[in-house]
Order: sequence, then structure tokens, then C-alpha cells
Amino acid sequence: MNHGRFSPRGARARLEFFAFTLLAAGILSCGGGGDGSAQAPALDSINDQQVAVGEELVIELSATDEDSDALTYSVSSQSSGLTEAGELMTRPDGSSVFRWRPTAADVGSWFVDFTVSDGALEDTETIVVEVLQVAAGVAAPVFRAPLGAGTTLDLAKQECVAVDIVVEDPDTPQVAITQASTVIDQASLTIETGLSAQWSWCPTAAQLEDTDRYLLVLAADDLEHAPTTKNYLIVLRRRPKQDCPGEGPAIAHTPKDHGSPLDVVITAEVSDDIGIKREPILYYGLEDPVGGDGAVDFASLTPVTMALGSGDAKAGTWTATIPNPVVGEAEGASASVYYVISASDNDDAQGDCDHLTDAPESGAFVISVTNSGESGGAAPCAPCSADAQCGGAQDLCVHEPQHDAAFCAVACGEGKTCPDGYVCTEGVTSVDDVSLAQCRPASQSCLGPEPEQCVNDGYEPNNNRGDALAGPMLAEGSTNGLMSCPGDDDWYWFSAQDGTLIEAILDGGDASDLDLALYDIDGAQLEESAGLSSFEALERCVDAGGYFLRVSAAQLNNQENQYLLDLGLVAGECGPSCEDDDAEDDDSAAQARPVPLPDPYSSQGNAICSGDDDWYAVSLFSGELLDVQLSFTQSAPDEDLDLHFFNASLDDLTPCSEEEPWLCTSDQGQSGDSDEHYTFTTPGGCTPCEYYVVVRGWDGSENDYDIAITLPD
Repeated sequence: MNHGRFSPRGARARLEFFAFTLLAAGILSCGGGGDGSAQAPALDSINDQQVAVGEELVIELSATDEDSDALTYSVSSQSSGLTEAGELMTRPDGSSVFRWRPTAADVGSWFVDFTVSDGALEDTETIVVEVLQVAAGVAAPVFRAPLGAGTTLDLAKQECVAVDIVVEDPDTPQVAITQASTVIDQASLTIETGLSAQWSWCPTAAQLEDTDRYLLVLAADDLEHAPTTKNYLIVLRRRPKQDCPGEGPAIAHTPKDHGSPLDVVITAEVSDDIGIKREPILYYGLEDPVGGDGAVDFASLTPVTMALGSGDAKAGTWTATIPNPVVGEAEGASASVYYVISASDNDDAQGDCDHLTDAPESGAFVISVTNSGESGGAAPCAPCSADAQCGGAQDLCVHEPQHDAAFCAVACGEGKTCPDGYVCTEGVTSVDDVSLAQCRPASQSCLGPEPEQCVNDGYEPNNNRGDALAGPMLAEGSTNGLMSCPGDDDWYWFSAQDGTLIEAILDGGDASDLDLALYDIDGAQLEESAGLSSFEALERCVDAGGYFLRVSAAQLNNQENQYLLDLGLVAGECGPSCEDDDAEDDDSAAQARPVPLPDPYSSQGNAICSGDDDWYAVSLFSGELLDVQLSFTQSAPDEDLDLHFFNASLDDLTPCSEEEPWLCTSDQGQSGDSDEHYTFTTPGGCTPCEYYVVVRGWDGSENDYDIAITLPD
């Protein structure tokens, strides 16, 4: 998509072009041509284009050829910048796309020839590309809300999150507000006015299982500049299931007061015996987040993803940057900054019995940040959050809206020249709303040249379930040459017969940590393999229906990575997924098995199938001690059984659920491994009272078990 405006089609006067040519092969199909009846290919019409320095120009190229010959595309121009830096890429369908990001040296109007050839005949379209010099930060949309880097949905308190969006544009009364990049599934964006909107989301159970963080990328486009983007991290925080085997991550950090105008850098040492799965998160704020109950209100803090400075997932040094709250204020001004560092491990790679560590264990760290009155002195293109952090008095901190980042610039004009590689740009507006001439990189971006485009495979677009269903079905067997691009999940759909054993293997390179998961047609996760390498394997017996495989990269090292995906479908391999015991139906209080207390009761050879509880009715008198022993062997996450205890009103006296795993405890008979035990002392007033012992599979788990219910002396 070209973000510039179209200019009227100009005259077709031709200039002498430099002999620069880029080629991209585009195979439409194999066929005839080459004899006397051959027909020239026809290039589809292309409009004139207008683009600003630093923006990306994208032109789609397609053609038809009645002879079905193999076609190639080429581009030529008198602009050496266009032909040297431009790139032609061919898609699997035979079309092509031209991409170019002009620099300040390319300002002006250029004739450009696009040509399609079948090897003998060709067709050419000539257009005018006008490159404008647009100062960074001038008149481009600015996000005034949401502020900060993100927000936290504390699932112990709320189920949904809403984000208010406000955009300011000094010369445009209405901009297009959209979700950029990969859209978060099930989220909605409601446009309120031309400059405001609200984004809302209630995560599904499947999304809660997938990850604890989602990146919302908002874009505001006034059709005159490159879209302004806003990266906003949505953290889903839920306390983990208790009594999980193993140890949680260790976080070592010593808080230190800050007396510089530069931003505050927080450093922590994080270690774990198996390794953390994702980057630690730093939560910070300027108000004490600890409530009257002593708990931290994480929703009041801004989350920031920490970056790995050295080491690895097992033992690493991690850093995060907090904007200086007193920069630009009077000398001696100070403020308190409160923060918490959180890290989770991946001890249970196929389940949810992982550990979450907060530092400090209770409350929050607090430091004092003071304005020393010194100059920041940051060099050109150093990251910044305020003008006072940059070199001299007239050196500004300039926001790059296309990257949602700000960098220091250098004042120019009035005899001041720019360093090599920089150009003097008039009217640059800073993050503090100061407008001065500044030296900016020729590309108008401190991030330097754009990295080479990750070349997707033929299954794209398949960034979500809807995309996958609209594309080809994943073939059984090995599919080679698949590509994981940064920030881009890959979804594949296929169908299976009743009683089919699904066997899936993912084998990728070392550039990133790829994970593999299996979902049903509604998006519910059935299996996951999420180790610390890109070799993953899973299997599952399923009923007839449609299914998805999802390949995703762990955020620790999300880089371009090629992989192989092998799908095996063994029909008839699986019998009934679970066979009930002979005591069914005992799935509710009305169907509960009676327990003849005070005599000891035991039952062997019972079975729990997915979603099918077993209920036992007990009558208890005041003061009696009930003892329940559940015996089973858990060798996999999907064999985890728990105990629940209900009163006659069917209130769960031992609450525990997949949505609130922090309520589960081993004292209630809800640990994460084999065997469970629970005791209950009957309160006064029972002559007797009715209660129910319930055996339940955690998150659809299935297993055989024995149970003993007694009244010990």
C-alpha cells in the first residue's frame, strides 16, 4: 500500500534513462508463444505516485499473457537512487511488487519505466514518481492517548480491557485509525470521531493459554505522511497454579536513586534452572501501587518488556528504560518511581504448572529521581524522551512516527552544518513541541536502512485462523521451506477422520525458538510443544473435524527462521478416547454415588473422562472430620485430577479453575502432580448436613483413579 497521494498522470515525455535495471522472475505458468502468432504480454495499469522522504513506496505489478509464457518484470529510471535501492520481489502467483524508500538525495520528480517481458515481446508503463521533502514530525498525526508503553489486565479483578485512543493532527480533521500489523483476534475497534476511538478486548480461554502478552499496534493515517504507529503492550496477568513442582525464577536487583537528566535504566539478573520462556516484565509508575490490602495493583502500572543485555534464558542480565519524570523541570525537582520486576518460567512445557516470580516478593521497589540541572549531552540518534536529554540547548528530541520511537537531533542553520550522512531539515517539531531546523539522517530515520524483507512462503497470508481457512489445506507428510517471519505467526488447517492420531513435528533453525500447538476448529488449544529449541513434536487422538497447527516464535529471540513441518494422520489408530467406569452416570449432585458413612468407603478402577466429573454424596454431623484420599498416577499434564468439595447449595468450598489457577492449592486436593488429599471438619448445626466430593479433570484431563472416603477416629 502506498501511503502517499496520487498525482495526476503527467505527460509521457521520455528522458534518457540511466542503464540501471532490476529484474524479478514471475512465473505465471508454462505455455506457448514464440511463433508467428505470439501475443505480447499486457502490463496492468499503474498510477503516478507521490511519496515523502523516509516513507516506503509500494507498487503492485501484475500482467496477463494470452500465450501463458513465463514472464519477467523490470524497472528502469533516470534516478540512480531508485534503481540502486529499489527492490523487485516476485510472489508465488506470478505477480510482483516494487518497494523503495527514498532519501533526501532523491527529492524531485522521476520518470520510471515498468516493463513485463515474455522473453520475446514486452509491454511498458511509464509513470512519474514525485519524492517530497517532508520534515519529520511536521503535521503528522500524534497519539495523545493511550500514554505509556502498555497496560495490564489483571485477570483476578477483570475479564476485559478497554483502551481509549485520541489522535491529534494540526492540519487534518479526520484520520484513519486502524489496528496495524497482526490484528488481535476477537478484539474490536470502535471509531468515535475522526480523531478518537476505543479498542476493547475480552481474551478467550485459548488466548489465555497461548501467551501472557499481546502487542497492540495502532496506526493513524492522514494520507499525507507515513502512518504514525503506536506500540502498546497488553499484559495478561494471572497468578499461576499453586504447588507446582520445581522452583521459580530468581531475580536479583538492587534499587538505586537516579540523578541524571537521562532516562532511568533498570538492570536485573534473572536465572532459572530450565530457563525463562519470555522476557521479564518491568511494571512502573509514579504513584505507590500498593493498596490497603497490601497487594500491588498491577493495572495502575505501565508494563515494559525488558531486553537481554548479556547471558541467556537460564542466566541473563536484563534491562528496561523508564522515561525520566523530571527532565525539563527546575534543577532539584524530584519524583518517586515505583516498580516491580516479574519473570515466569516454562517448567511445564505442555501444561500450565509454571512459576511466576515478582521482585520484590511484596510491595514495590521505590527510587528517587532528581533533576541535577546538567545537560543530557546525548549524541545524535541516541534514544530520548525529552529535548533536555540531547546535546546542546537547541538540539531536539524528535519522534519518528513510523517507528513509534524518538531520537536526538542536532541544530543546524545560521552557519551550523550537518555531519556526514545528515541533512538540514527546516521546521522539525520535537516531543516537547519546539520547532527548529535540525540535522536529520538522509533517510529521515535514525534506525538506518530498513532490514531486508522477510520473504514469506506460499501459505501466506496465514497469520490467524481466518487467513489459514481461506488458503490451502496443509498436506499430509513433510512440507519444507516454510518461513517464520518476525512478529508473524503461521497457522495451517487440515481435517481428520474420527479416531485419527495426529502426529506433528516442527524442525527449525537456531535463529529463533519456534513452538508448535494444535487447535480445534473453534480455536481451543488441544496440545502444545514449547521447549527451548525449534524442534517440537506433539500427538493427539481426535474426533472427526477440522484442526489447526500454529507455529510461533518465542519473543526472547524472534528472528527470521526457516522450518520444516511434518503432519501425520493415522486413521483408526485411536479407539474411544476415554472409557467411563461402571458407576456412570454420576456427573451431578442428582446422580451422585451415595457414600455409606460412618463406614469406611473405597472404590477402585474409576475413570474420569474429559468434561465428565464424578460426584459422591456424603452426610456429615457437626464435628466430624472427613478424610478423602484420591490415588492416581500422573505422567503427563493431561492426566491431572483434582478434588472439589460442595455444600448442599452447590457452593464450591474449594474453588479452583483454569481461569483462576491461583485459587488451587494442594491443601484443597488440587496440586499439579499424582495423588490428592483433602480433609474437612464439619461445622456446628449439622444434624446432618449434605455435602459432595467431586473428582474433576484439570483442563479436560483424563485418568483412572481410586478413592477412599473415611471418618478417621
